[in-house]
Amino acid sequence: MEVIAKLKKGGKDLVNLLEKEEMIQAKLIKTGVLVPLSANKEGIYTIPLSIRDKKPYIFLSLEESGGNNGGIGFGQIVCGNEGERLRPFYVKNSVGRFNVTDKAAVVCAHSGNGGVTSLTIETHRIQRNNSNVVIKKNQVWRGKNSKLPKYLSQFERAAEAAVRKSKCSGCKHLHFST
Repeated sequence: MEVIAKLKKGGKDLVNLLEKEEMIQAKLIKTGVLVPLSANKEGIYTIPLSIRDKKPYIFLSLEESGGNNGGIGFGQIVCGNEGERLRPFYVKNSVGRFNVTDKAAVVCAHSGNGGVTSLTIETHRIQRNNSNVVIKKNQVWRGKNSKLPKYLSQFERAAEAAVRKSKCSGCKHLHFST
């Protein structure tokens, strides 16, 4: 998971300023500048002083990833807070990156010995003030198998996709996206 500030305005001068004065590797893109934020020990991300007044747009960059290697597997699926499919902004092999501006859920499955060993659902929500960003994580559910309680039925398809991803040998594709 990454927390990124996006500025619609700014160019090479801003990228150079961030690199020189704040030791931040910003990236110039067609639609502005991307500034990765780093967290302190308490998990608080600080918006660099040089961009605070520019009203950066903050988002989470989460990824679908995983696969199975020799019978042991892991599948991480990104979905909306209600279990809905999201559209990735970047896909390469089995990894899909999703930029989320408010909140999202991550469903993780671990598999081994032919079965599911654990399944976890977490929500991630951005909380921001002028200079800081905190990602509020909430573990919604954790279990030893892939059967979800009825009150979490909206996550059923995402959970199934996480399990499939964790069992997918040599996985080179996404399992849950639009």
